Amino acid sequence: MYRRRARPTLRVLTEDLTSDWKGGGPRRWIDQGAHRDLLPLSELAHPLIAKAVGVFGDEPQQDSPEGRITSSTLYPSWEIKAAQWRGAVWCDESTGVHWLIAGGLAKGDHQDHEDFYRVVERAHRSGAARAWLPIAEDIRLLKIETAAAIDLRWQLDLQNMVYDELRGITFGGVCEFDVPHPLPAKVKPTERTVAHVTLTVEPVRDDGVPRDEIVVDVAPTGRWMTDPLTRQANVRLLISIHAPEQDWDVGAGMFSTWVEPGSLRTRCDELTSLVARGELAEAVPGRSAHVTHREHLAEKTMNGEAVRALCGVFFVPRQDHVNLPGCARCAEILGQLSSRR
Repeated sequence: MYRRRARPTLRVLTEDLTSDWKGGGPRRWIDQGAHRDLLPLSELAHPLIAKAVGVFGDEPQQDSPEGRITSSTLYPSWEIKAAQWRGAVWCDESTGVHWLIAGGLAKGDHQDHEDFYRVVERAHRSGAARAWLPIAEDIRLLKIETAAAIDLRWQLDLQNMVYDELRGITFGGVCEFDVPHPLPAKVKPTERTVAHVTLTVEPVRDDGVPRDEIVVDVAPTGRWMTDPLTRQANVRLLISIHAPEQDWDVGAGMFSTWVEPGSLRTRCDELTSLVARGELAEAVPGRSAHVTHREHLAEKTMNGEAVRALCGVFFVPRQDHVNLPGCARCAEILGQLSSRR
């Protein structure tokens, strides 16, 4: 479940790696105790961390440590070198995760009191090295990082599914596919499909306004009917197909919008680049300030829930409307309502 690649403990970050950071961000977050801002820890910009990940990555057959540190008698540690930096990596056999548990500089031909190897030898001889092993907060961050990685992989898979299916119907057609659970091995076989999706693209050319109408029918299965996982899948599917979030209408469990002819072909080209880079498409927020009822607006904003504007658009009120141009249709309807008073 956990990635085996090397990662530093918080103690190493706060006490050992006090210099050679690229950019001020990591050191500032470390000093402030903003640990979640540091994730993923294996990708922090420090030469010793980068070397540790290069030596102990995701593929065991590619491990390339310098050797065992002979003075690490309390538990086995592997030696890594990056210029003058030296490090000790310990493998947690219960999880397979490799931890960078100590770091320091080689000094004075290993005769200096603060030389890395001398420090390791004293710590193991005195028992102080037991405090170098990961603590509860290290494990908590590992779990958070792992959950985020699983979610990212799942959303990338959904985006790839949309890309594969959309390419075949950019000029019209219907496709169907299933949304899998992000951790199928953790649920019952009958619960491994979160939803069944039907995507329809229908060209409309006969009413003077040429367009392609898109309908997305997401049918959740079983226990996933009201699960947040389904809502998350909905958002990723819609962003992948058409990013402007306020263009979508919803009704009877189906989402619909329309785009100019050829837009889906352009969207497929954009998805091609995103898929190649392993990046997620981002939603495009609304470009207009809408008018809506004040009742429950604050609650909807805090909970991230959608409201309906006078013009009929559904949107989540999360933007500062002050600098956005007003919605012309909302203003028109508001004027009509005011004139009737």
